[in-house]
Amino acid sequence: MSSPEITVEDWADLERLPRAMDDVGQQLEDTLGYAVRWMCRRDGFATSPVCVLQPLAEVMDVVAAAFAGAGRRYLDDWHQLRDDVVMAGRELRASDDRATARAGVVDDAVAGAGTGEVG
Repeated sequence: MSSPEITVEDWADLERLPRAMDDVGQQLEDTLGYAVRWMCRRDGFATSPVCVLQPLAEVMDVVAAAFAGAGRRYLDDWHQLRDDVVMAGRELRASDDRATARAGVVDDAVAGAGTGEVG
């Protein structure tokens, strides 16, 4: 399952971005869980006492721990990035709201320019 590409061209896109990032984060967690649980299994290397691959079973624990550690760090970074996107969106919205509020004052001043009247 892949998420659609999101291009931020208006406020609605920016507001949808954190939800899309949550979906991707969940996919990352699911993939990591699958890798640790199913790809790093010991039992595939211990099918019999004479299996020549049996020593690899112990390595699977190390591989699983490496996947889990790297995955956790990546997910932590992903969640921080998502939080930063939310914060940046709030800051952009607040800045836009301030500019919009000031636009009325500028319009009034421009309308009265040259007439000696200020709105």
